[in-house]
Parts: sequence; C-alpha cells; structure tokens
Amino acid sequence: EAPWVSGQGGCGPFGRAMGDKLAPLDNLFLQLESEATPMHVGGLLVFAGDGADRYAEMTRAPVRAEPFDRVLVPAKRFGGMPSWRRAEAVALDDHLTRIELTDDATLTREVSRIHGQLLARDRPMWSCHLFTGLPDRYAYFYRVHHSLVDGISAIRRMQSGLSSAPDEATPPLWAHAPPRKKRSPRPQPGLFSAARTQLGVVAEIAGALRKVAASRHSDEPRAAVPFSAPPIRMNRTITSGERSVAWQRLPFEAVRRIGKAAGATINEVLLAVFAGVMRADLVARGDLPAEPLVSMVPLSLRELGDEGGNRLTCLLCNLGTHLADPVARLSTIVASSTDGKRMLREMSPDAAAAYAL
Repeated sequence: EAPWVSGQGGCGPFGRAMGDKLAPLDNLFLQLESEATPMHVGGLLVFAGDGADRYAEMTRAPVRAEPFDRVLVPAKRFGGMPSWRRAEAVALDDHLTRIELTDDATLTREVSRIHGQLLARDRPMWSCHLFTGLPDRYAYFYRVHHSLVDGISAIRRMQSGLSSAPDEATPPLWAHAPPRKKRSPRPQPGLFSAARTQLGVVAEIAGALRKVAASRHSDEPRAAVPFSAPPIRMNRTITSGERSVAWQRLPFEAVRRIGKAAGATINEVLLAVFAGVMRADLVARGDLPAEPLVSMVPLSLRELGDEGGNRLTCLLCNLGTHLADPVARLSTIVASSTDGKRMLREMSPDAAAAYAL
C-alpha cells in the first residue's frame, strides 16, 4: 500500500540521512542478526530472454548509487552507534554472480540457499545473482541488508531501475541513482528539545497501548494487543539459517474483486489468504489454538522521494484463525487492521516509528 502516515520532512529522532550514524531501528536489524536469523531483504525479478547479453552489460557498470556504495563503520566506543561511509571503490565481483540453471525447481532451490546466507559486513551489504539457462527467461535475485533499506524503499528502487519499453537501455540498480526529492535542511534540535521530544514520544506510545489494552474488555475487541498471540509448536527457537522459498501466482483482478466486495485492501485480502493457509496447516497438525494468531504487519512512514534507511512502523493484526468461515475471517482481519491503523495515525511519525522498536 502507499505510505499512509504524513509528517514533516527530514529524519527526526528515529530516522537519518544516508551517511550519518544509523538510527535505532536501522541498528536493530544489525543487532538482531545471527547465523540463524539473517536480516536482509530479497527480491526476485523474472524477465523474458536469455540474459547472456545483460550479464556482460552489468559487469561493465560501475557502483555509484546509494546504498550499494555504502560500507558499515563500527561504533568507536561501547554503546555507540555504527555509521555508513562511502566506499572509494567497490569490487563488483564480490557482489554480482551468474548462475546457470535448467528449470524453476532449481531456481527455487538456489534462491532458498542464497537467501539463508549472511551478507558480509566488511563490504557494501548487498548482492545480485543473475540466473540464466531457464526456458525463455532469466531472473535477478537481489539482496540488501535491512539496515540499509525498508520494503517501500527497496520496491521504489526496483521500479526506478526498470524500463518502460523493451528496447530502452537501463543500467543495473547499483549504477542508477533514482531522482531524489529536494528538501530544505531541518535544524538539529538542542539537547533539551530532543529530550522533550523523546518524552512526548513515550507518552504517546503509552497512551496508545492503554487504549488497545482497554479494547480487550469491550464487547467487540478488535485491535491485537502486544504479547497476546497464542503459543503453537511452530514458535520455537530457530537454530539454522536455512530457508525454504516458494511462490504461488494469484490472479490480481480476482484479489481486487474480493477486496472490493469485502471493503478490504489488497494487503488485507492477502493476509486472509495467509491466515487460511496457516489455519489449514495447523488443523492438519492438530495444533490449532482456540485464540487467533497475530501477524506483525509493517507499514511505511516514508514520504515520496525519501530514500534510505528504515522509515516504518508496524501494526499487530488479528488473523481470525479461530474462525472456520473465510468470510468471517476476512471481516475480522479488516476490523483489526482498521483499528490498528487508526491507533497509529493518531501518533506522530516519530512515535509511530518508536512503536515498531
């Protein structure tokens, strides 16, 4: 969905411009990462053709665009925040790999294998794998560390690097800097002003959580409450970075019609599809809880033209997995999502970002 929270331009206490110290949310993705829990985002794009000529073009394109030219600089003191610096030169061989495949089955296996591997921190934290040899098509699989971009920023960057005509030449993403929105610089707040802002943020979050908690005692509790998800056997410690990636094509017009009939967004319809799959799987395993599962749904705080870092928050959505009727399940998801977004809209952008932390 399009960004739904409007606010002042600039970074604020929970955002930062590329080149500064990492914001707390950006740094969180670094701190949470381990061998078993990689913290990068990935995107697979499939195109018609064989891709052989494209690979030759890509190897000649210099790395000159954010965030592909940024290197992590560790904090200089304990408790400090790491930062980014621009690399003087980037060895493309460390980031671009061509792999010959034969069919879609090998494609899913390769994407699964690659997606479970950590990105090296001593170089720009991204990779691009070009898959050729598929019948009548080729594919890119990009990975970028989540501390550098969020989902909206990654999708916009992908879109800016695609052509609108088959014969239009486009450089690869690392050589293509998208147009940026011009901003007037914001004055940095003084110590007292920053402290007052942080206290206001804490007060906003506390007030919002009180409202959500109170809704549990109403006749129709809808907004999902933090730490209310029921335990299932799937919720256990992850001990391996191994991932399994699969995909299913859905007819977009059918999804749109369902959403229109139910008063739901495209995202809410897809949440209902996911909830139905989860319910069926849990029923088959004999592990369906009486309480509904809860999904953490990321929402963008990013303004048009604002790139780099993470500008997002999240809502907790009741998935209605305790309901057998798929129509009732979708209605529950819409009600919970609507309540959650209403709560977040009542916050300032800075408080909404802090809520994600």
